[in-house]
Amino acid sequence: RLGLHLWDDFLAYLEESEQLRVLGSSWSTEEIIKIEDDFAAAGGIVRDSNGKWIFGFCRYLGCCTALDAEL
Repeated sequence: RLGLHLWDDFLAYLEESEQLRVLGSSWSTEEIIKIEDDFAAAGGIVRDSNGKWIFGFCRYLGCCTALDAEL
């Protein structure tokens, strides 16, 4: 859960960031959460309004249920 909370905080920071305003106000994120045998990991990317990659991330979430990972 901590990994996803950090991601949400980071996205909130990006929304207020001057760098993001330089890139343009339209951007999108893609997130993936995979859970296999209670082993969870999350990853995603942030793209600008043209679909160009800005940055990506990958994070091990630990052993948890699908509900815990989504929260």
